[in-house]
Amino acid sequence: MARVAVSSDEKSAAGFPLQRGMGLSHWQQTTRANPLLNHRSTADLPTGADVVVIGSGISGAVAALSLLQDANPPRSIVMLEARELCSGATGKNAGHCKPDVWRGFCRYAERVGVTQAMKTWEALVDYITKEKVDCDVWVGKTLDVLMDDESVRAAAVNFEAFKAAGGNVSPIDISRIHGAKAVYAWNASTLHPFKLGLGLNLQTWTPATSVEGSANQWVVRTERGSISTPTVIHATNGFAGTLLPETRSVIIPTPHMCDRVVPPASFSGSFALQNSYAVISTKGMYSINPRSTSDGVILFGGTSPNIHKLEEYVARDHKRQVDDSLINFKPVTDAVRELGTNGFRW
Repeated sequence: MARVAVSSDEKSAAGFPLQRGMGLSHWQQTTRANPLLNHRSTADLPTGADVVVIGSGISGAVAALSLLQDANPPRSIVMLEARELCSGATGKNAGHCKPDVWRGFCRYAERVGVTQAMKTWEALVDYITKEKVDCDVWVGKTLDVLMDDESVRAAAVNFEAFKAAGGNVSPIDISRIHGAKAVYAWNASTLHPFKLGLGLNLQTWTPATSVEGSANQWVVRTERGSISTPTVIHATNGFAGTLLPETRSVIIPTPHMCDRVVPPASFSGSFALQNSYAVISTKGMYSINPRSTSDGVILFGGTSPNIHKLEEYVARDHKRQVDDSLINFKPVTDAVRELGTNGFRW
C-alpha cells in the first residue's frame, strides 16, 4: 500500500515490483490455478493504444472499467502489469469493504460532499451484485469496537455526522471482545479482492520501464517493446515514484501485514464470528474479516499496536519500502495472537 507523506523530508524508494520472491497473500494462494494470473490478451505487445493503464489492481481496473462504460469509450485499452494479475496491494489487503465512519467520514464529507462520501461502499456492492462478480462477497453488520475512552470520544463526532447523513449506525451490547468500551454496528461487506478483475487487453509480466513524451503523445517502454498512446493512467500505488519521480516526496510505499488465523473450536461452526470488526484503540486498529462465505479462516489486518516495529524495520533500509517478499513478521503476529488470547478469549 501507499500513504501520503507527512513531511517534506520523507522520500519514497524507487524500485520495480519484485520479479521473483514476492510474498503470496491468502487471496493469492487461493487463486494459483486462475489462468488470468499470467494472461496476455495478444501474443505480441500492441504498438499503439488509445489508453495505456499501468497497474492491474483496483485503481487500474476501476479506471479501465469507467472508460469502457463511457458513452464514447476508447477503441483500445492496454493494461500493463509488471507481474501476475493483481499481484500488488489490491491482492494483499484484508478484504474488508466498509465505510470509514470512525476515522474519516467528516474529512471525506468536507472534501467531496456528504452524498459522495456515502456512495463508495454502496457503489462497489451494487456493482458486484449487478454484474454477478464471483468474489465471495458477504454483506452484513460490521462492528467498530472501541477499547478506550479516548477512542470513544474521537469516534463520536464522525458517528453522529454519518447518522445525520442517513447512515445506519446502531450501538449494540455484545461484541465478544473482552474490555470493549463501546460498540457500533452498520452495514459493510467482506470480499475476495483478487477476484474483482476486469477483462481487456491485459499484458502480464510486462513492467513499464519508462514513460516519455508530452501531453499529446506518450511512449510507454517495456522490455517487450514500446506502446504509443495519447493517454497514460498510472495506477502503480506504492511504486508510483519509479516512473513518476516527482511523486517520491508525496506517495510513500508503506508495507503492512495481514495475518490469517484458523479459529479454535470456540469460534468455529455455529460459534463462528457473524460480523466483521474494527477493534480500535489509541494504540492501533485491527481490521478483522471472518471468511464466513468460504473456508472460515479469519483475516487480521489494519494497524496493530506493533506496527511501529514493522515501520522501524523498513526505515532501516528504504529498499524495503518496495520489497513485498516479507512474510511472518513476528511482532505483528504476536500482537494478533495477543488479541485472540486476551480479546476474544480463545
